[in-house]
Amino acid sequence: MTTAGHERVWKLAGGLLVLGIAWRLLRYVLDFPLWWDEALLALNLMDSRSAAEALRPLREQVAPVLFIWVEWAAMRLLGPGELVLRFLPFVASVAALLLFVRVARRAPETLSAVLAVGILSVAYFPVRFAAEVKPYTFDLLSAVAFLVLALQWLDDTNRLGPLLLIALLAPVAVALSYPSVFILATLGIVLFPRLHRHPDVRARLLALAGGVLAGAVFYVSYLAVGVEQFEASGGFLRAYWSESFPPARPGSLLAWLVAAHTGNLFAYPLGDVAGAGAATFAACIIGAVSLYRSGARETVALLVLPFGFTLAAATLRLYPYGPHPRVAQHLAPSICLLAGTGLAAALGFRSPSAARTRRRAAVAGGVLALIGVAGIVIDVVQPFKSPADAIIRSVVSTMASQARPGDGVVFVATMGQPPTPPMEFYLRRSGLEVFPSLTSALRPKPVPMHLWVIAYPASTVPGDVKEVLLGARPRFVPEEDRVYSLKNGVDRRPSVPCSVSRWGRESE
Repeated sequence: MTTAGHERVWKLAGGLLVLGIAWRLLRYVLDFPLWWDEALLALNLMDSRSAAEALRPLREQVAPVLFIWVEWAAMRLLGPGELVLRFLPFVASVAALLLFVRVARRAPETLSAVLAVGILSVAYFPVRFAAEVKPYTFDLLSAVAFLVLALQWLDDTNRLGPLLLIALLAPVAVALSYPSVFILATLGIVLFPRLHRHPDVRARLLALAGGVLAGAVFYVSYLAVGVEQFEASGGFLRAYWSESFPPARPGSLLAWLVAAHTGNLFAYPLGDVAGAGAATFAACIIGAVSLYRSGARETVALLVLPFGFTLAAATLRLYPYGPHPRVAQHLAPSICLLAGTGLAAALGFRSPSAARTRRRAAVAGGVLALIGVAGIVIDVVQPFKSPADAIIRSVVSTMASQARPGDGVVFVATMGQPPTPPMEFYLRRSGLEVFPSLTSALRPKPVPMHLWVIAYPASTVPGDVKEVLLGARPRFVPEEDRVYSLKNGVDRRPSVPCSVSRWGRESE
């Protein structure tokens, strides 16, 4: 390909990169309501009065120490707003995307690098996690940063700068991202032969110091926080991720491996689309072979070994391997680079001219751009993960805007369900006093000026609750009763009615 051809192809990469950043920024500023897992993590932070308390076992959640601390500090300094809690994950996502360009340049051809950048730019899951209160974008950023540094050092082993940065960043990374330990283990294996033969003892000392510090930080943070978080769920997390651990029987294991590598783990860039993972996995195989044949064997090892370490951890039931990419963002750089290389090889297959290859690249780039534009349109039309989350935030916001000082809120579970984490989070953030029960709401003196009663699931406030309110001293009388339909857009379950009533207090 001529110099002019290279420039045109890199312009395509630049356009896709800008599109990917724009999509991430748009999703961030659209301010999606918190969904279940985000709300649970936010509630844990809200309940913590100190940094030490923030490390208590989380409710059905697991998160690294440093991530918990930075999110807790952000909430304490700037408040529990969605944009505040999601700011650092957003920054990490954009930084990872920009750094990935340097990793992609390791591809054997310009087209491979451009397609790799394009895939990561418009891939649904990395974009989604850029605007969520979860540590997944830090998994991605850690993997990309260590790949960049490792490849820089392999280019010139006389430079100690990359090794120094690896040694300094390694302890921080393992406190911020659990799966970064798989990337560091990969670096240890790939870099060891050159380190072992290196004439400068300082190189070996830097690598040793970084490894020891990272191991110590991981050991302490994982045992002191991670294990306790996992066990505190009472078996919930182990059951939730049970399909992510390989079965012992050989027949079942083969089927599990096929499903794991053709499902969402490799669903780049389309996301949760049937068959998308299988196509990307095939492209990754082609890409790995192409890179290996080009002589970039150390690069192939850096990209492939993290899969092996993650799978080994899953075999020991220590870390899930699929089926959802959110716990595998440390593998996203490998998938995108290998898939881009494989796709480039397929586009150039039996191509009689560079001009035809460029045309095929333009078509591939156009398809990636359409994926990104379609994702933007969907997010603008539906700025929420689930319609129920949007309704809950809207209902609580309306209540808070109409409330008077001293008003209270009580949640009545007519069928025994507690409030969902998003509803609990938004109620507690609203500034209204939330009472755990109707009895506790009527006990304080003076009782609230207005009492907001949320009944779920029900079309009206239950009769026995009305009797208690009407019989209270001072009495409460109904003022408003609104019914909302909470629809779950993920499970496609029927809508669930939820009533919100405001009861005004009569003077005695």
